[in-house]
Amino acid sequence: MRGVFTIDPECPFLPALARGLIDELGDRLATALLLLPSRRACIALRDTFVEVTDGAPMLLPHMQPVGNSGDGELLLFGNEPLPEAIDPLRRQLLLASLVRSQRQAQGGITDEHAIRLAGDLAAFLDEMQTEEIPLDRLQDLVADEHAEHWRQILTFLGILGNAWPAILNEEGCIDPPERRRRQLDALIDAWRQNPPSRPIIAAGLTGTVPAVSRLISAIAGLEQGAIVLPGLDQDMDEASWKAVAASPAHPQHGLANLLDKLGVERSLVRRWPGQQPVCSPERRRLLAEIMRPAATSEAWKNIAAPSAESLSGLQQAEAAGFAEEAMLVSLQIREMLEEPGKTVALVTSDRTLARRVAVELARFGIDADDTAGTPLDQTPPGSFLLLAARSVIENLSPVPLLSLLKHPLASGHDERGRFRRHVRALERGILRGPRLAGGFSGYRAAIETADERYWPAPVSPRELLAWLDGVERAALPLATLTSRREVPFGELIEAHLAFAEWLASDEDGASDELWAREAGVCASTFITRLKEAVRDFPPISPTAYPALLAVLMGAEASRSHATRHPRVSLLGQLESRLVSADRMLVAGLNEGVWPRRIDPSPWINRSMRSALGLPPAELQIGIAAHDLVMAASAGQCVLSRARKDHTGAPTTASRWLTRLDAVLRAGGRPGGIDAPAQWLHWAAGLDEPSGPVRPCSRPIPAPPVEARPDEAFVTEIEALIRDPYAFYARKILKLGPLDPIDADPGGSERGQIVHAALEQFVRSFPDDLPEHAEQRLLEIGRQIFSTMDHHPQVRAIWWPRFMTVADWFISEERSRRDRLQRILTERTGQLDIDHETGRFRLRARADRVEIDREGHYNIIDYKTGNAPSQKDIASGISPQLTLSALIAEKGGFGGPALPPGELLYWALRGGEDGNKVQPVKDIETLVEEAREGLKELIAYFRDPENGYPAVPRPEIAPVFSDYDHLARIDEWRGTTSGEDDIASGTSL
Repeated sequence: MRGVFTIDPECPFLPALARGLIDELGDRLATALLLLPSRRACIALRDTFVEVTDGAPMLLPHMQPVGNSGDGELLLFGNEPLPEAIDPLRRQLLLASLVRSQRQAQGGITDEHAIRLAGDLAAFLDEMQTEEIPLDRLQDLVADEHAEHWRQILTFLGILGNAWPAILNEEGCIDPPERRRRQLDALIDAWRQNPPSRPIIAAGLTGTVPAVSRLISAIAGLEQGAIVLPGLDQDMDEASWKAVAASPAHPQHGLANLLDKLGVERSLVRRWPGQQPVCSPERRRLLAEIMRPAATSEAWKNIAAPSAESLSGLQQAEAAGFAEEAMLVSLQIREMLEEPGKTVALVTSDRTLARRVAVELARFGIDADDTAGTPLDQTPPGSFLLLAARSVIENLSPVPLLSLLKHPLASGHDERGRFRRHVRALERGILRGPRLAGGFSGYRAAIETADERYWPAPVSPRELLAWLDGVERAALPLATLTSRREVPFGELIEAHLAFAEWLASDEDGASDELWAREAGVCASTFITRLKEAVRDFPPISPTAYPALLAVLMGAEASRSHATRHPRVSLLGQLESRLVSADRMLVAGLNEGVWPRRIDPSPWINRSMRSALGLPPAELQIGIAAHDLVMAASAGQCVLSRARKDHTGAPTTASRWLTRLDAVLRAGGRPGGIDAPAQWLHWAAGLDEPSGPVRPCSRPIPAPPVEARPDEAFVTEIEALIRDPYAFYARKILKLGPLDPIDADPGGSERGQIVHAALEQFVRSFPDDLPEHAEQRLLEIGRQIFSTMDHHPQVRAIWWPRFMTVADWFISEERSRRDRLQRILTERTGQLDIDHETGRFRLRARADRVEIDREGHYNIIDYKTGNAPSQKDIASGISPQLTLSALIAEKGGFGGPALPPGELLYWALRGGEDGNKVQPVKDIETLVEEAREGLKELIAYFRDPENGYPAVPRPEIAPVFSDYDHLARIDEWRGTTSGEDDIASGTSL
C-alpha cells in the first residue's frame, strides 16, 4: 500500500479509512503509524475500528495527531529534546508588556486594550512562524508606503522582530508553531536517516501548513507511505481546476496546492478501498457546482436540472429567529433518535447556538454537550471568580454583588441556607432601589440607621450587620488594594483568590467545591498558570483587573468529560472534521458565522500580508467551504439558518446557501430541498397551548368579610376607587413590588428628599423664619441631597430645581407665617368610622397641617409630580385631601377639632413656573360628599357578595399600577366578558 489516495465526500471518512486499513494491512495493522489532523480524530478513529469490526478484539495501529503533538510525541527517534513551548498565557502577557511600553510613548493605552492587542499579536506571530517567515522580515516592510498609524505599527513590529526572539531565549522557550515545525522536521530527518519499515499513513491532512506539507511529501516518498486525502474532487473540469489554484476561498484550493507540491496529477490519485457511500455521487457533483470557481461560473447558464438523487436526503430550513432554529435542530435530533442505532450530529460555528440546542435537548431528556467547550468565564467557577473580583473592585455595585452572593458556589464559611437568608435580607433591606454610596461603610450606615419597624427582612438589622462585618473582613485585603493607583498583578490575584475561596468555603472552611469537576480543574489550572505568567508584568490599575481577568479567561475552554448521549454530538467546525453521522445538521449558516467574517488585523493590512508572503486571509474561507462540503455529504443533511440572530439583529444567508439557491433556480428546481413545513410549525408551536386560546375574564376576587381590611390610608382609598383589584392585592394578599436593583433615582426618590428637606426645615423653625431662611433651607437640602450625590442626575438636574423650589417655598412661607398659630409637619392622623358590620379606621399622613389664627385648619400636600385636577377631586376619584379633612375636623392629627380653612396642593416641580399653589375649591361641599361617599364605599366592600374588580372604569384607571400583570389586564381587555360593566361602589 503506497501512493496518494482520496476518500470521496459521500463516503464517511473514518469508517472507510478503518475498513481499508484492515483489508490492506491485515495482521500488520498494529505495526502501522497513522498521522491524523487532531487528537479528536484519533479518538474517533479508535472508536470507528471497534464499530467496523463489531467489537472484535484486535491490536490497533499507533495513532498520532499532527496538529497538537505534545512532549515526547513524534520524537521517539533519539533526537535531542527541544525547548518547551511557551505557555500561551505567559506569551500574551509578555507581548502585552511590549504593547504597553510602545503605546505609552504615543499617549497611553488601557491594560485591557493592551491584553486584547497582545492576543491579536500572538495570533499574528503564530501565523508568521506557521508559514515559516522569519521575524526579521518585519524590518523589511516599507513604512513610507502606509498611513501614519501603520508606520507607527511597523516601527513597533520592526523592534518586535529583534526583541521577541531575545525574550524567548531568556524564557528558555520557543513559540508553539516553531516547536511543532522542529518536531516535524526532526521526524522527517529521522526517516531520511533510518527509513521506517512499518506502514506510515497520513490521513485527512490537507497540507496547508508548510511543515505538514513537507511531512506529507516525506511520507509519499517512503516505501510503505500512503497519503489519504479528504474529499478530492476528481470530477471537476480542467478549466475550473486550474482556476482553483488562484482561488484561496475554494474548498479544493488546499488540496490542489498539496498535489502540486507532491508533483502528483489529480488523475493519478487513487480511490481508497473500503468506501461505502451514504448518498449518491450526484450529491457530490451538486455541491461541487455550488462551489464552482467564479472564473467558470458562466457554465450555470447551461446547467441541467439537479437530479432527484442529488437532492435526496438534503434539506434546507430557514427559521424566523435564533430560538426557533435551535428548537428546529433539537427536534431533528430527537426525531433521529427514534431510529435504533442511528447517530446525529450538529455542526455549527455559532457556539451560542450550540449551547442553546443543548438546553433545548434537555427538555427531551437528552444530555448533550458542546464538544468545542465552554469559555472559562461562562462556567460556574469562572463566573464566580469574575464576580468576586468585580464586586469588591466596583465598590460593592449591587448587581455584581448580588450575583456573587446568590451564586451556587457562595457559602461564606457558613451553612448555605443561613447564608442565603442573610443575602436576601441585605437585598431587601438596602440593595434594592437607588444605589447607596460608600461601599461597606455606606451599607453599614444604612443598616445602622434603618427603622426596625419598617425593616422588610426577617433577619434583624443587628444580625445582618454582624454578618456583613464578616464579609468585609474577608474582602478587606482586596478592597484595600483598590485605593492604590497601581498594584502588582500577582498581588491582586492573591487577594482576589483569598476572598473567593473564603466566600466559596462551607461551614467547615473547605472550598473544594470551587475547584471540583472539569470546570473547577480548568479554573484552578488557569489561576496557577496566571500566577506564573504575571510574575514580572508591570503594575496595573486595580479597576482594570476584572476586565483583564475576563479577557484572559474567555480565551480558555473548559471541556466536559462526563458521559453524554452516545448517539448525539454537538460539534464546532474544527471538531467536525473527519467525523460522520447518519444525519448531519449544519446550522447557523449566516455570513459572518459560516464562513466567519474576516476581521481586519490591528497589526497588519492586506498589502503588508502580501509583502511578507503570508497567505491571503480568504484561505480560511476555503477551509470553511471544505468543511461544509464534507458535512453536507452525509446521508441525511439539513442546512439551516435564522433570519435573526440571538440579539434580534437581521442576518444574511451564507454565500454558499445563496449559491445553492442560484444553482437550483438555474436548474429549474427552486425550493427543491426546502424542509417540510411541519418542522418549522413544530419548532414554533412546541410551547404553544393545544386548542384555542381563551383569554381569562376580568378578575373579581371576593374574599370573606373577615379577611377584608378594616383600616386604610386615604391614598389607599383612592386606589380602591380607581382599581379595587390593586387594593385587594396590596391590603389583603399583602403583595408589594420590590424596587429594582441598582435603579436610577426616579420621581419617588426626588419626592422623598424634597419632602425630607422641607420637613426638617419646618421642624427646625416651626414659628418664626430665621434670617437668611433661603440659605438655611439650602443647607438642609445639601445635607439630604448628599446621600444621593453619587448619582449624576441628582446634582446636575435635581439640585438646580430644588434651588428654585427653596426660593419659592420661603417666599410662600413669609406670606403665610403671620396668619398661622401652629404647624404640624409629616403628621399621621386617624378617624374611626362606625358602620353596620363594625368599625373602619381611616388613616392619613399629611405633609403639613396648619392651624391658623382664625380657628381653622389648613392641609397642604407637597407634590413634586402632578397634582390632581379640581375635576378629579370634585368627582371623588382623588379624595386624598377631602378625606384628610374628615380626620382633621375631628382632631385626628393631634390638634383641636376645627372647621376646614384651606386644602392646598403645593406643586414643587422646580424650574421657572413649576412651583405654584393649587387650592381645592368648594371645600365644605366636597368634604361632606367625601364623608357620605366613604360610608357607601365601606358598606359596599363589606358585603361578601361584592368583589374587588380590576379597573372597573378604565377612564379613571391609575396611570401607573404595580398590579396590572397580576390582573392580566392585557389578556382580557377588549374581550366582551372583559368590558362588561361592573359595579364598583360609589365614588367619593
